[in-house]
Amino acid sequence: MKIELKSIKHAEFASEETECFEATIYVDGKRTGTVSNDGHGGANRYRPYELQEKLDGYGATLPPHICDWDKSALPITADILIGELLNIALAKKALTRLMSKRVVFSRDGKIYQTGVIPNLREFLASPDISKKLQADVVLNLQPLESAIELYLG
Repeated sequence: MKIELKSIKHAEFASEETECFEATIYVDGKRTGTVSNDGHGGANRYRPYELQEKLDGYGATLPPHICDWDKSALPITADILIGELLNIALAKKALTRLMSKRVVFSRDGKIYQTGVIPNLREFLASPDISKKLQADVVLNLQPLESAIELYLG
């Protein structure tokens, strides 16, 4: 099952305990409903409700989610699926914005960025850019999906 979020509206200023957002959910390329959250710590709202049941059922077929802080295993739910997709979409937006004016690169497993570079294309075209920055990987020169994986760690 391929799940996608489109038409994402995110309100960072209103996000408190959870992300405040609304989005359209597509399953296998077909619009199937919407999801939203007010950002005050509650669960996501799905329309139609059956969509949440469908996503919960799909999540039950996946390996559990391992929590970063205590390494416990959580069953995958609709909220976890949507949360991961939202995090990736927000990271793509942030990284694309960063890379439009700066060089983003990794060194020793950490992500760094330069200041604003007026002639960014020229700078990126330099054959020795990695050496100048002492970079392992220049994210600007990678396909977006690969850059996102590195950016998110």
